[in-house]
Amino acid sequence: MQLIVAGKNRLAVEGLSLALQHFKPAQVGVIVGEVSLVEKRNFPVFQQAANEYGVRIIELEEAYLMSEAVFLSLEYDRILNPELFSSKKLYNLHLSLLPNYKGVATSAWPIIKGEQHAGTTLHHIDSGIDSGDILAQSKFPIPPCETSFGLHNLLIDSAAELLTINFESLVSGDLIRIPQTGQGSYFRRRDLVFADINLSDFKTCEEIQRWFRALYFPIYQMPRFENHEVSHIKITEYSPGDPPGSWRWSECGGEIVVSLPDGTANLKIVEHGNIR
Repeated sequence: MQLIVAGKNRLAVEGLSLALQHFKPAQVGVIVGEVSLVEKRNFPVFQQAANEYGVRIIELEEAYLMSEAVFLSLEYDRILNPELFSSKKLYNLHLSLLPNYKGVATSAWPIIKGEQHAGTTLHHIDSGIDSGDILAQSKFPIPPCETSFGLHNLLIDSAAELLTINFESLVSGDLIRIPQTGQGSYFRRRDLVFADINLSDFKTCEEIQRWFRALYFPIYQMPRFENHEVSHIKITEYSPGDPPGSWRWSECGGEIVVSLPDGTANLKIVEHGNIR
């Protein structure tokens, strides 16, 4: 039997390390996903790990022909067509509780939607996007005031643990496949705009706080308001002198005071680099 690990960054590196506890390096092939310079600077490099372990790096087209191989996608960035594979043992580890939050930005949308829990799903790869039968899931509470950056790391931890618990059963084919039920939700890259936050889009402090936390992922981007990068926000006592929906610089500088349309509270938006 052979194992193919396709992916990038920490989850793929941890998955490869786990695989080599059960397979010899000669039995494992690695497909390296596209990695940006930002990812290379901030995450473990999958290709480097494969070289250090003595594991062969292959192309996706070679994997198509390996009829007895188990294919495991760990943050792999390409949409796969199962019809091209000779093997039917095709699996993905998705960073959400399917059928909810198929697609991308799985550490942002649960925060935006005010979810209390997040989790990860090990599932079979079919012709849809993150729509295959579920093999195993892990669920955990989202900590209060968590950011997208923090939740992403928790999701990676959860996914690595889920894979560790189920690895032997996955490879042996003993996991029970459960079809996804319900419509769930799906988000594309263009569904989340990383531009200035528009104050008119929000009515409450809770809404705007969720958006700032969801966009806070400093490796890739910071949330922005009026072209200022924002490090965090905090609720302050409402000032009747500020018309609802307005904003102004505070006298001390580095902070933007925002009065939300509901007229119940003000927010201090702290510019990145001016922590108070």
